[in-house]
Amino acid sequence: MYDRENGKIRYRVHEEYLTHPQLGRYRCFAILCETFSPDHGWQLRQSISDVTDSARAAADLAALMQQGSLEPCHFAEVVEDYINSL
Repeated sequence: MYDRENGKIRYRVHEEYLTHPQLGRYRCFAILCETFSPDHGWQLRQSISDVTDSARAAADLAALMQQGSLEPCHFAEVVEDYINSL
């Protein structure tokens, strides 16, 4: 899991288990976008579920967003581009 903070925004991986009618139960990884507030700590702002079934790929994507200081308004677009590149 990648969760090194970059100022007041961080991106990290969340492991989840989902169920699909044809696939059954499977493990996948979501990407979370969180922001920091001095009054409330880290709070979830956005999340995208079932991005990949690879923990390494999810961690790499979160790290890339973190290192690039990605603004949350571009979060969904970057994840969509990643999925379309597979």
